[in-house]
Amino acid sequence: MQRIASAVSVSRTAGTFNLAWAALYSEKKAAQRNPILAIKALAHKIARACYYVMRDKVPFDPARLFG
Repeated sequence: MQRIASAVSVSRTAGTFNLAWAALYSEKKAAQRNPILAIKALAHKIARACYYVMRDKVPFDPARLFG
């Protein structure tokens, strides 16, 4: 849990807070299931977001993906 907190604090100071959600999501899924499945779930989530942004030609809305 401390590793997650440090990742979030580093990400906030580096200006890449949007990447911290990936670590949180991946570790949560890995705790529930196999870590390989957690990586696949994260990749699928990002791929779906990319598909809908390109299909609908709308700007990326982080609140919809991370919320």
